[in-house]
Amino acid sequence: MIPVAPRRSWRTLTSLALAAGLLATAVAPATAASAEIPAPDAPASGALSASAQAAAAELRSSFVLPVIPDTQFYSRYSESQFYPKYGTNPFEVQTDWIVEHQDELNVPFAVHVGDVVDQEWVTGEWDAAARAMKILTDGGVPYSVVPGNHDVKDMNARSSEGNSWQYLQRFDAAKMQAQGGATFVDSFQNGLSTAYIFEAEGHEWMSLALAWNASADTFAWAQGVLDAQGGTELTGQAEAIRAINRGIAGAAREFRDVYLLDYPGLVARYGSESWHDDRRWLTTRLPISAGHLNQMAREWLRFIHPLAGKVCKAIVCDLDNTLWGGVIGEDGMTGIRLDQEYPGAAHQRLQRRLARGRGRDADGAGGTHRACRDGHEP
Repeated sequence: MIPVAPRRSWRTLTSLALAAGLLATAVAPATAASAEIPAPDAPASGALSASAQAAAAELRSSFVLPVIPDTQFYSRYSESQFYPKYGTNPFEVQTDWIVEHQDELNVPFAVHVGDVVDQEWVTGEWDAAARAMKILTDGGVPYSVVPGNHDVKDMNARSSEGNSWQYLQRFDAAKMQAQGGATFVDSFQNGLSTAYIFEAEGHEWMSLALAWNASADTFAWAQGVLDAQGGTELTGQAEAIRAINRGIAGAAREFRDVYLLDYPGLVARYGSESWHDDRRWLTTRLPISAGHLNQMAREWLRFIHPLAGKVCKAIVCDLDNTLWGGVIGEDGMTGIRLDQEYPGAAHQRLQRRLARGRGRDADGAGGTHRACRDGHEP
């Protein structure tokens, strides 16, 4: 069964939330019938009639989610270059265009993905950015925004309020809640990370905006936001996994020889925080930390032993430096240690324990007699 993991999946949270809206973005909406559309009594080859186009537009379901990326140079050169030459800047032109076309394109929400300014210590850049984003608020378009690496004092530091002072003067939690209105769900670190739910085409969509170099507690907050959505159309991640598991359990009951291993229960017994080792996963793709492999094996054996009907135990051990001291291939037969004193005495004791177990509840692979017979100089 699928485990409900409270700490995994942090690498995909932001991309999944954003992709949900991006995938829903469709082609440009239909235009009204015009003189270019042939009249019903004189249809052009391969063209739809005006009524057919109107019907298609009526049935089509689409919305547009504008994504505003990397506005740092618009903010940086707003006062020195753009305004003196054009009387505006590209940042404001973009947000003004979104407001102007929000009804035509069915725009429910906008997303700024960070790098709002180029030099976070320059107040004028922040003023220019805030002015551009205010156009969205005044035009009734709620949005999410996050600090990028250009927007913080130290890009190598994990997200914190102290590292994002300038950003929070314009986009703190109170301002984000005010502009988000009914779409606002929650915020963390005074607005560095925020969550929103907006409606489009009869469905609810979430924008989960996580700050640059998000701290570990930011990811924990984000997981909590996802898991708390059980009361909405956006069923929480944990509840969704539980529902899948219930379905699997129900299907398994229909078959006599199908057995379920309660993996979430196993993880819970030994601790979910230590069950997964990110380092092991990245280096060897081992999904379970080395310290819990024994627990996983024992859980499988609880099923395998009674189903197999026979239990056979085998003790497999090395020869060199295990059944005797030294390495035969390097030290020769006369150089190994197997006398009555240390370290030979320890190896003798191990051999005696193996010999006692042989023939009772364990079959030894490599005992005293076999070791002496098979171990020889090359």
